[in-house]
Parts: sequence; structure tokens; C-alpha cells
Amino acid sequence: MTSWQTWLCAWQGASSFALEEPIVLPSAPCDLLALGLFVEGLADAATLRQARLLAMGDADLRLLLLLLLARLRQGQPRSDLVDLTDLVKSSGNDPGFGWDGLDAPALHRARIACAPDICRNLSRIVEGLAADPSRFGPLAGLRGGNPLPLICVERTKDAVWLGFARQEAAVDRLLAAFAARFDAASTGVGESDLDVIMAKVKAFVPPLHDRQRDAVEMALRSRFTLLTGGPGTGKTTVVACMLWALLQADSQLHGESIVLCAPTGRAQARLAESVRANLLRLPGVAGTAQDSRMAGALQVKSATLHTLLGARPDGSFRHHAGHPLPHRVVVVDEASMIDLSLFASLVDAVAPDAHLVVVGDPDQLPSVDAGAVLADLVASKRCEGFRVGLTEVFRNGGEIGRRSKDFQDG
Repeated sequence: MTSWQTWLCAWQGASSFALEEPIVLPSAPCDLLALGLFVEGLADAATLRQARLLAMGDADLRLLLLLLLARLRQGQPRSDLVDLTDLVKSSGNDPGFGWDGLDAPALHRARIACAPDICRNLSRIVEGLAADPSRFGPLAGLRGGNPLPLICVERTKDAVWLGFARQEAAVDRLLAAFAARFDAASTGVGESDLDVIMAKVKAFVPPLHDRQRDAVEMALRSRFTLLTGGPGTGKTTVVACMLWALLQADSQLHGESIVLCAPTGRAQARLAESVRANLLRLPGVAGTAQDSRMAGALQVKSATLHTLLGARPDGSFRHHAGHPLPHRVVVVDEASMIDLSLFASLVDAVAPDAHLVVVGDPDQLPSVDAGAVLADLVASKRCEGFRVGLTEVFRNGGEIGRRSKDFQDG
């Protein structure tokens, strides 16, 4: 099936007969918008199909769903009128995008011509929802409504915000969980004990970089640590040193009460292998001076996030705030790949007195689903006291990392 045929099926519910017809640009503004979003990859076939089917023939609802779903695909779970009109004005406006048989310049001109009408229509729709959130029946309603509507409406002093209620609920859960974790972040490790452990850390061979040692100290002081850095900055090396230091600080902690997790099986296996390899180089874990408890660090568990949380067929998880994970230390890697809903479920499930270490590269591509949680955490002023960013590159002599950084900085 060609790209044009895919668009026809998803957006217009075209029959098999229509699929044989040549490409003819649609005339309706909303159809042109949908085609522009699809051509540029801002909306996929599933997005188009969802907007068409959920709208049930309501043209206003179909336009609103199309744009909200496209924004969700970009990782933005909520939007105001400015966000939606910006998307209308920017999508489909590059004449270089197109397929064989599609007149891309003509699409470009048509999109520019109809954008003002679409924006005026959007303004009317949003203002109507602000005045009557139930105008689309059970599909829309005020934020916090029960039962949850599909689209939630929230009017603030400056704007009318629209989003998908399930994602908004995940935001609320995540904010509440992080607020509680920040307020009770102290580990209770005494200063004298901390000084003794950090003196041992400073004696590691090869030695850690200053910022790497800062991260280890952060893990000893706080039950929440945000460790960020690009490729080759030694994030997994630091994670191994964190676990070693935590075992030193807590005689009740053992390897089996520590879990390493990541969004995918490959990332989880890579993390576990790297952390265990780094642990083998640390004092007491192996060799003639082996300490049985420190050697137990090699027994750390690893799992994908869904396996760790106990995913159920209905989308819920076995572990949650009412039934938290049994682990005392939870390390989650590749955090940039984790969507909003899954991140909220993870933070919910980590026991209040457990350590949570979030590791990732904020410059990597965000999750394909809603939310850029790692980037938001990095940008949050509330997280500044819990974050350590690694910048020194050690892999490949640092050359690849330096060139990547130069590229990012322009």
C-alpha cells in the first residue's frame, strides 16, 4: 500500500475502489491539514484513524483530536490555543516534503491558504469548550472529572489548556510522587560515615573524576539521584560505584535488594553487564581481599520496566503505591526513552524509603509516547539539588563525544 493509500484509508476510511484512484489533493481545510501532518510524519496512520473514529462525524471534534493527538505524538500531553495554531501554521508548509505523484508545491500553497480559516475555527472550538466543557458529550470535560473524559479542559488565568485526561492524571501522580520523594530525600547517613566512605571512593584505581565522585556522594546523601550525561561519560561506572558505596553505608543492604532496570530488554541486559563488570574492579567485590557481603553486589537483579512493575493484560501493574516494589535500591537507565505514564507508574511503585537513581542522556531522542520526563526533570529547578551532570568524556579518547557536543552546540 502506498503512502497516499494509507492516508486515504486512515483519514477518510476509503474503500478499496478509491485506493485505485490517482492522487488528487483534497479541498477541505481539515483534510489538507491532516495530509500535511501525515506527509511530514507529525501524524501517523493510527493518529489519523483515532481522530476519525473517535469524532464520530463531528467535524470540530475531529479537527481538535487530530491536533491534540499530533501534539501527543511529539511528546506534549497538553496544549493551549497557541500550541495548536502554531502546529497548524508549521505543518505541511515545506514544499520539499512529498511522495511520487503528490504535487508537494501545490499542497504547500493550499496549506498556507487554508491555515487562517483553520486557526479561526480552532479559536471558536476552544472558546466553546471553555464556556461549556461538556459540548462534546462524555468525550470532553473538566480536568479531574469522574469518570475521566477523553479530553480534559482546564481554564487558567492566562489560557485554556486541553489534554488527554489519562496523561493529565499521570502528570498529577508523577508530581505528587516526586514532591513526596523530595521532601523525604535524606538517607540519614551520618557525616562521619560519609567521610569514611568517600575517602575510600577517592582511593579507587583508576580514580573517579570530580563530578563522578559528586554523584556517588549524592547517592549517599539522598534517596533520589538524577544522573545525566552523554555517551562515554562513565554513567554506568558511576552507578557501580554508587551501589558499592550504598552497600558500605548500610549493613542491611544486599545485592538481591538492588534492581537495575531499563525500558527495553537490550538496554537492561547492557546495563546489568556493564555494572557487574565495573563492580568486579572495586575493593572487596572479588580477588584475594573479597568481602562476602560486598561480593553479594554481583547478585543485583535486572529487569525491563514492565517486568519489574508486573504488567497486566489490562495495562495496570501489580506493583504500585499500595503494593510497592520490595527493592531497597532501584536504578533506571535510558530514562529519556520512558514515557510519562510509565514513569509515573515506576515512581509510584518505588517504596518511600528506597533509593531511586534515574540515569539518562537528556540530549537523546525522547520517548515515542507522551512526555519528555527526563528533559523536564533536568529543566526543573526543584531537581537541581538532586542532579549531577557528567560532561567529561572518557570513551574513545573523548573525540566522538567532543564532536557530538560541538554538533549539539552548533
